[in-house]
Amino acid sequence: MPPRPASGWPAALRLARDPRSITIHARDTWHPDILRGKFDFFEILTARAAAEGWTVHAMPGASRASRWLRRRGPGLHLLVADRPAYGPRLLHALPGYVWGFWYLDEIGPNADSSLRHAEFHPGLIDPAAARHAFDGIAGHMLRHNVSRFPQAGRQALPQAAAAIFCQDIDDFRTSRPYLDTETMVQTVVTACAPDPVLIKLHPRQRPPRADRLRALADRHANARITEASVHDISAAARVVVTQNSAAGFEALLQEKPVITCALTDYHHATLVARSPDALRTALREAPEHAVSFDHPAYVAWFLTRRLLEPQAPDFADRLWARLMAKAAV
Repeated sequence: MPPRPASGWPAALRLARDPRSITIHARDTWHPDILRGKFDFFEILTARAAAEGWTVHAMPGASRASRWLRRRGPGLHLLVADRPAYGPRLLHALPGYVWGFWYLDEIGPNADSSLRHAEFHPGLIDPAAARHAFDGIAGHMLRHNVSRFPQAGRQALPQAAAAIFCQDIDDFRTSRPYLDTETMVQTVVTACAPDPVLIKLHPRQRPPRADRLRALADRHANARITEASVHDISAAARVVVTQNSAAGFEALLQEKPVITCALTDYHHATLVARSPDALRTALREAPEHAVSFDHPAYVAWFLTRRLLEPQAPDFADRLWARLMAKAAV
Protein backbone atom coordinates (compact mmCIF):
# COMPACT_ATOMS: atom_id res chain seq x y z
CA MET A 1 0.00 0.00 0.00
CA PRO A 2 1.84 3.14 -1.18
CA PRO A 3 1.37 6.56 0.44
CA ARG A 4 -1.09 9.02 -1.12
CA PRO A 5 0.47 11.71 -3.33
CA ALA A 6 0.28 15.29 -2.05
CA SER A 7 1.78 18.41 -3.56
CA GLY A 8 1.27 22.16 -3.62
CA TRP A 9 -0.44 24.57 -1.27
CA PRO A 10 -3.97 23.07 -1.34
CA ALA A 11 -2.59 19.75 -0.04
CA ALA A 12 -0.38 21.52 2.54
CA LEU A 13 -3.31 23.57 3.86
CA ARG A 14 -5.48 20.47 4.10
CA LEU A 15 -2.83 18.42 5.91
CA ALA A 16 -2.15 21.33 8.27
CA ARG A 17 -5.63 20.73 9.70
CA ASP A 18 -5.24 16.95 10.10
CA PRO A 19 -3.62 15.85 13.40
CA ARG A 20 -3.77 12.16 12.39
CA SER A 21 -1.71 12.52 9.22
CA ILE A 22 1.84 11.41 8.50
CA THR A 23 3.48 13.37 5.69
CA ILE A 24 6.62 12.01 4.02
CA HIS A 25 8.73 14.92 2.74
CA ALA A 26 10.99 13.24 0.19
CA ARG A 27 13.61 15.03 -1.85
CA ASP A 28 15.00 14.22 -5.30
CA THR A 29 14.24 10.75 -6.70
CA TRP A 30 13.04 9.49 -3.32
CA HIS A 31 9.61 11.04 -3.89
CA PRO A 32 8.59 9.21 -7.10
CA ASP A 33 10.20 5.99 -5.88
CA ILE A 34 8.18 6.10 -2.66
CA LEU A 35 4.95 6.71 -4.57
CA ARG A 36 5.76 3.74 -6.82
CA GLY A 37 6.01 1.51 -3.75
CA LYS A 38 9.72 0.82 -4.10
CA PHE A 39 10.50 0.72 -0.35
CA ASP A 40 8.91 -1.74 2.07
CA PHE A 41 9.59 0.74 4.91
CA PHE A 42 6.90 3.09 3.62
CA GLU A 43 4.59 0.31 2.41
CA ILE A 44 4.44 -1.22 5.88
CA LEU A 45 4.12 2.22 7.47
CA THR A 46 1.15 3.11 5.27
CA ALA A 47 -0.65 -0.17 6.01
CA ARG A 48 -0.08 0.14 9.78
CA ALA A 49 -1.19 3.76 9.80
CA ALA A 50 -4.41 2.87 8.00
CA ALA A 51 -5.12 0.18 10.59
CA GLU A 52 -4.62 2.79 13.32
CA GLY A 53 -6.86 5.37 11.67
CA TRP A 54 -4.06 7.59 10.32
CA THR A 55 -3.32 8.62 6.74
CA VAL A 56 0.07 8.75 5.02
CA HIS A 57 0.92 11.20 2.23
CA ALA A 58 4.13 11.80 0.24
CA MET A 59 5.09 15.35 -0.74
CA PRO A 60 8.09 16.70 -2.73
CA GLY A 61 10.45 17.70 0.07
CA ALA A 62 12.14 20.64 -1.66
CA SER A 63 8.95 22.65 -2.18
CA ARG A 64 7.97 25.75 -0.23
CA ALA A 65 4.71 24.06 0.70
CA SER A 66 6.64 21.15 2.22
CA ARG A 67 8.86 23.45 4.28
CA TRP A 68 5.84 25.42 5.50
CA LEU A 69 3.94 22.28 6.46
CA ARG A 70 6.86 20.85 8.43
CA ARG A 71 6.80 23.98 10.61
CA ARG A 72 3.03 24.30 10.94
CA GLY A 73 1.40 20.93 10.51
CA PRO A 74 -0.11 19.19 13.57
CA GLY A 75 0.52 15.71 12.20
CA LEU A 76 3.79 13.80 12.00
CA HIS A 77 6.44 14.50 9.39
CA LEU A 78 9.11 12.16 8.00
CA LEU A 79 11.97 13.86 6.20
CA VAL A 80 13.72 11.73 3.59
CA ALA A 81 16.86 13.76 2.90
CA ASP A 82 20.53 13.49 3.78
CA ARG A 83 20.68 16.61 5.96
CA PRO A 84 20.01 17.39 9.62
CA ALA A 85 16.92 19.23 10.87
CA TYR A 86 14.86 19.31 14.03
CA GLY A 87 11.14 19.84 14.53
CA PRO A 88 8.76 18.99 17.37
CA ARG A 89 6.91 16.43 15.21
CA LEU A 90 9.66 15.60 12.71
CA LEU A 91 11.66 12.40 12.26
CA HIS A 92 14.26 11.45 9.65
CA ALA A 93 13.71 8.25 7.66
CA LEU A 94 16.63 7.08 5.53
CA PRO A 95 18.57 3.84 4.95
CA GLY A 96 21.55 3.18 7.20
CA TYR A 97 25.05 2.04 6.31
CA VAL A 98 23.82 -1.52 5.70
CA TRP A 99 20.97 -2.05 3.25
CA GLY A 100 17.84 -3.31 4.98
CA PHE A 101 18.24 -1.16 8.10
CA TRP A 102 16.71 2.31 8.40
CA TYR A 103 17.13 5.36 10.57
CA LEU A 104 14.05 6.86 12.20
CA ASP A 105 15.82 9.63 14.07
CA GLU A 106 14.97 12.98 15.61
CA ILE A 107 18.11 14.79 14.43
CA GLY A 108 19.22 13.26 11.14
CA PRO A 109 20.77 10.22 9.44
CA ASN A 110 24.36 8.96 9.47
CA ALA A 111 26.86 11.38 11.03
CA ASP A 112 24.03 13.67 12.14
CA SER A 113 22.01 10.99 13.91
CA SER A 114 21.35 10.90 17.63
CA LEU A 115 23.40 7.69 17.82
CA ARG A 116 26.55 9.77 18.04
CA HIS A 117 25.36 10.84 21.51
CA ALA A 118 24.33 7.34 22.61
CA GLU A 119 26.45 5.16 24.88
CA PHE A 120 27.41 1.64 23.84
CA HIS A 121 27.60 -0.90 26.66
CA PRO A 122 28.60 -4.33 25.30
CA GLY A 123 27.84 -5.99 28.63
CA LEU A 124 24.15 -5.28 28.11
CA ILE A 125 24.05 -7.17 24.79
CA ASP A 126 23.33 -10.90 24.81
CA PRO A 127 26.48 -12.47 23.27
CA ALA A 128 24.74 -15.37 21.54
CA ALA A 129 22.04 -13.14 19.99
CA ALA A 130 24.69 -10.63 18.94
CA ARG A 131 26.83 -13.27 17.27
CA HIS A 132 23.79 -14.69 15.46
CA ALA A 133 22.82 -11.26 14.12
CA PHE A 134 26.41 -10.36 13.25
CA ASP A 135 27.07 -13.60 11.37
CA GLY A 136 23.84 -13.24 9.42
CA ILE A 137 24.46 -9.63 8.41
CA ALA A 138 28.18 -9.99 7.72
CA GLY A 139 27.72 -13.31 5.94
CA HIS A 140 25.13 -11.85 3.58
CA MET A 141 27.13 -8.67 2.85
CA LEU A 142 30.42 -10.45 2.23
CA ARG A 143 29.08 -13.54 0.50
CA HIS A 144 27.03 -11.52 -1.99
CA ASN A 145 29.44 -8.57 -2.31
CA VAL A 146 26.71 -6.15 -1.14
CA SER A 147 27.54 -2.51 -0.44
CA ARG A 148 25.99 0.95 -0.74
CA PHE A 149 27.26 1.20 -4.32
CA PRO A 150 27.83 -1.59 -6.90
CA GLN A 151 31.20 -3.25 -6.44
CA ALA A 152 33.76 -4.89 -8.71
CA GLY A 153 33.92 -8.69 -8.79
CA ARG A 154 35.60 -10.38 -5.84
CA GLN A 155 39.37 -10.88 -5.91
CA ALA A 156 42.19 -11.56 -3.48
CA LEU A 157 44.45 -8.54 -3.03
CA PRO A 158 48.03 -8.43 -1.71
CA GLN A 159 48.27 -7.51 1.95
CA ALA A 160 48.52 -3.79 2.73
CA ALA A 161 49.38 -1.73 5.77
CA ALA A 162 46.23 0.35 5.38
CA ALA A 163 43.21 0.95 3.20
CA ILE A 164 41.76 4.42 2.71
CA PHE A 165 38.16 4.93 1.64
CA CYS A 166 37.81 8.44 0.25
CA GLN A 167 34.68 10.55 0.16
CA ASP A 168 33.66 13.83 -1.40
CA ILE A 169 32.56 15.73 1.70
CA ASP A 170 35.33 18.29 2.20
CA ASP A 171 33.45 21.16 0.59
CA PHE A 172 29.93 20.28 1.72
CA ARG A 173 28.33 22.86 4.01
CA THR A 174 26.88 20.21 6.31
CA SER A 175 29.99 17.98 6.55
CA ARG A 176 32.34 17.95 9.51
CA PRO A 177 35.67 16.36 8.55
CA TYR A 178 38.45 16.67 11.11
CA LEU A 179 40.97 16.04 8.33
CA ASP A 180 40.42 16.91 4.68
CA THR A 181 40.83 14.05 2.23
CA GLU A 182 44.27 14.96 0.90
CA THR A 183 45.72 15.48 4.39
CA MET A 184 44.29 12.15 5.51
CA VAL A 185 45.72 10.31 2.49
CA GLN A 186 49.12 12.02 2.67
CA THR A 187 49.45 11.26 6.38
CA VAL A 188 48.60 7.57 6.02
CA VAL A 189 50.78 7.00 2.97
CA THR A 190 53.86 8.59 4.51
CA ALA A 191 53.30 7.01 7.95
CA CYS A 192 52.99 3.51 6.47
CA ALA A 193 55.88 3.77 3.98
CA PRO A 194 57.38 1.63 2.58
CA ASP A 195 54.46 -0.74 3.21
CA PRO A 196 51.65 -0.56 0.63
CA VAL A 197 48.51 1.52 1.10
CA LEU A 198 45.32 0.90 -0.91
CA ILE A 199 43.20 3.93 -1.82
CA LYS A 200 39.65 3.76 -3.14
CA LEU A 201 38.11 6.92 -4.56
CA HIS A 202 34.43 7.52 -3.97
CA PRO A 203 32.15 6.55 -6.89
CA ARG A 204 30.95 10.16 -6.96
CA GLN A 205 34.36 11.76 -6.45
CA ARG A 206 34.43 15.06 -8.29
CA PRO A 207 37.11 15.23 -11.02
CA PRO A 208 39.33 18.00 -9.54
CA ARG A 209 39.86 16.17 -6.25
CA ALA A 210 40.15 12.80 -7.97
CA ASP A 211 42.94 14.24 -10.13
CA ARG A 212 44.75 15.60 -7.07
CA LEU A 213 44.48 12.26 -5.27
CA ARG A 214 45.83 10.39 -8.30
CA ALA A 215 48.73 12.84 -8.50
CA LEU A 216 49.39 12.35 -4.78
CA ALA A 217 49.44 8.57 -5.22
CA ASP A 218 51.80 8.88 -8.18
CA ARG A 219 54.32 10.66 -5.94
CA HIS A 220 54.49 7.74 -3.49
CA ALA A 221 55.75 4.31 -4.48
CA ASN A 222 53.70 2.58 -1.76
CA ALA A 223 50.33 4.16 -2.73
CA ARG A 224 47.96 2.31 -5.03
CA ILE A 225 44.56 3.51 -6.18
CA THR A 226 42.24 0.56 -6.74
CA GLU A 227 38.68 0.00 -7.95
CA ALA A 228 38.38 -3.39 -6.23
CA SER A 229 35.42 -4.27 -4.03
CA VAL A 230 35.41 -2.48 -0.67
CA HIS A 231 35.18 -5.90 1.02
CA ASP A 232 38.33 -7.19 -0.70
CA ILE A 233 40.16 -3.95 0.09
CA SER A 234 39.25 -4.18 3.78
CA ALA A 235 40.18 -7.86 3.88
CA ALA A 236 43.67 -7.05 2.58
CA ALA A 237 44.32 -4.14 4.96
CA ARG A 238 45.82 -4.16 8.43
CA VAL A 239 43.93 -0.93 9.25
CA VAL A 240 41.02 0.86 7.53
CA VAL A 241 40.96 4.67 7.42
CA THR A 242 38.14 6.95 6.31
CA GLN A 243 36.38 10.15 7.28
CA ASN A 244 32.92 8.72 7.98
CA SER A 245 32.22 6.51 4.96
CA ALA A 246 29.76 3.60 5.00
CA ALA A 247 32.76 1.53 3.88
CA GLY A 248 34.26 2.13 7.32
CA PHE A 249 31.18 0.65 8.98
CA GLU A 250 31.26 -2.25 6.52
CA ALA A 251 34.87 -2.94 7.56
CA LEU A 252 33.57 -3.58 11.09
CA LEU A 253 31.75 -6.59 9.63
CA GLN A 254 35.22 -8.09 9.10
CA GLU A 255 36.22 -7.03 12.65
CA LYS A 256 38.86 -4.75 11.16
CA PRO A 257 40.54 -1.88 13.02
CA VAL A 258 38.90 1.33 11.76
CA ILE A 259 40.06 4.93 12.12
CA THR A 260 37.59 7.76 11.42
CA CYS A 261 38.68 11.31 10.61
CA ALA A 262 35.30 13.06 10.73
CA LEU A 263 32.23 13.31 12.90
CA THR A 264 30.37 9.98 12.71
CA ASP A 265 27.71 8.13 14.63
CA TYR A 266 29.69 4.86 14.67
CA HIS A 267 32.68 6.45 16.44
CA HIS A 268 32.18 4.05 19.39
CA ALA A 269 33.76 1.28 17.30
CA THR A 270 36.67 3.30 15.87
CA LEU A 271 39.69 5.29 16.87
CA VAL A 272 38.97 8.94 16.07
CA ALA A 273 41.75 11.08 14.59
CA ARG A 274 41.33 14.86 14.72
CA SER A 275 44.83 15.78 13.56
CA PRO A 276 47.69 14.28 11.51
CA ASP A 277 49.57 13.44 14.73
CA ALA A 278 46.51 11.70 16.13
CA LEU A 279 46.13 9.77 12.89
CA ARG A 280 49.73 8.57 13.03
CA THR A 281 49.19 7.42 16.63
CA ALA A 282 45.95 5.68 15.72
CA LEU A 283 47.67 3.76 12.91
CA ARG A 284 49.95 2.24 15.53
CA GLU A 285 47.26 1.59 18.16
CA ALA A 286 44.26 0.52 16.06
CA PRO A 287 45.13 -3.19 15.70
CA GLU A 288 45.38 -3.66 19.46
CA HIS A 289 42.14 -1.73 19.97
CA ALA A 290 40.29 -3.97 17.50
CA VAL A 291 41.42 -7.16 19.27
CA SER A 292 39.67 -6.14 22.49
CA PHE A 293 36.59 -4.56 20.90
CA ASP A 294 33.33 -6.55 20.72
CA HIS A 295 32.38 -6.11 17.07
CA PRO A 296 29.39 -8.51 17.08
CA ALA A 297 27.82 -6.74 20.07
CA TYR A 298 28.36 -3.35 18.47
CA VAL A 299 26.94 -4.24 15.07
CA ALA A 300 23.91 -5.88 16.71
CA TRP A 301 23.39 -2.87 19.00
CA PHE A 302 23.71 -0.34 16.18
CA LEU A 303 21.68 -2.08 13.52
CA THR A 304 19.10 -4.23 15.29
CA ARG A 305 18.49 -2.09 18.39
CA ARG A 306 18.94 1.48 17.22
CA LEU A 307 17.85 1.22 13.58
CA LEU A 308 14.74 -0.43 12.17
CA GLU A 309 14.63 -3.46 9.86
CA PRO A 310 11.51 -3.69 7.65
CA GLN A 311 12.04 -7.43 7.21
CA ALA A 312 11.98 -8.07 10.97
CA PRO A 313 8.73 -9.49 12.37
CA ASP A 314 8.46 -6.72 14.98
CA PHE A 315 9.19 -3.87 12.55
CA ALA A 316 5.64 -2.48 12.33
CA ASP A 317 5.27 -2.45 16.12
CA ARG A 318 8.65 -0.78 16.72
CA LEU A 319 8.03 1.72 13.95
CA TRP A 320 4.60 2.68 15.28
CA ALA A 321 5.87 2.93 18.86
CA ARG A 322 8.53 5.45 17.77
CA LEU A 323 6.04 7.47 15.78
CA MET A 324 3.53 7.62 18.63
CA ALA A 325 6.24 8.56 21.10
CA LYS A 326 7.11 11.51 18.86
CA ALA A 327 3.42 12.41 18.44
CA ALA A 328 3.01 12.53 22.21
CA VAL A 329 5.77 15.09 22.74
